[in-house]
Amino acid sequence: MKTRSTEDLTIVLSYAPGDVAARLAETLYPKSADALAQLPKVTLMPEARIRSLEAEVQAALDYVVGGEDKAVGIISGLDETVQEKALAAFARLDPVMGKKLNASVVRLANIQDLEAAHAQTLARRLPVRVLAAALKGSPHAAAFLAKLAGGMQERFKQELELTRDLPAEAYKGDRAKVVETLRQLIKEGLVTLKGRGAPAPRPAAAPAAAKPAGAAPAPGAKPAPVPPAAAPRPAPASPAKP
Repeated sequence: MKTRSTEDLTIVLSYAPGDVAARLAETLYPKSADALAQLPKVTLMPEARIRSLEAEVQAALDYVVGGEDKAVGIISGLDETVQEKALAAFARLDPVMGKKLNASVVRLANIQDLEAAHAQTLARRLPVRVLAAALKGSPHAAAFLAKLAGGMQERFKQELELTRDLPAEAYKGDRAKVVETLRQLIKEGLVTLKGRGAPAPRPAAAPAAAKPAGAAPAPGAKPAPVPPAAAPRPAPASPAKP
């Protein structure tokens, strides 16, 4: 894309998914600045123009299969039983990668270890009905309920009671939604799982070094005022003569 016109780049940025467009704009900066400036303007493009550019871009792409993130996403979406089997298989085939995936995969069980504030964040992001269906009959439901506060806790408790007792397979889709939402919240930095840690804080600025005595003042700086000298003491009075 470095050799393409500003119009071509504007079209690609307009049609690319948000995260892809952002990375592309960052990589191609400052060339992308002109294309970004054109985005707010709505322009009707001929279909042939878009299709032609799409074909050229696709022909230039290297098709990549696999990737650690892809594996984590797929395994996180599996039902818990199949998930554990897949992780056990990874551990046998590649112990190092198996350990890494095991630490990265998000499970439904992770919600019982959330901090109270993070449990509230998850509950606000999903319909209560979905949460209740996902946790119906689950050993994690009580722990998650205890982390909710006030009205949210009462709503979840009522929905949990109203949710029918069905085979676990019936609520498989709801469990997948909860896990995917939890993954997204972790990605956004709004939720941290126990043991994975939060982003490291910025180091504090180092204190300014003290100036050595007698050092010249910086250009433009006013010299420090000199304290006034102490007044001389008067001499002691001589004794009076008789």
